[in-house]
Amino acid sequence: MASTVSDEDFAQTTLEQEGSIPENLPSYIYIDWEATARHLMYDYMSSNGYYFKN
Repeated sequence: MASTVSDEDFAQTTLEQEGSIPENLPSYIYIDWEATARHLMYDYMSSNGYYFKN
């Protein structure tokens, strides 16, 4: 059975793995993962807990 991952978790994991998020991001900068996921999901689809690039 597939684990349940939110779109926000998927977005964060994907962008961190791609190196799109700097490791030394200052602590005063916050990422709106809900908005980021909403935009990222234009390029992905999810089905039964799995994500696929469109």
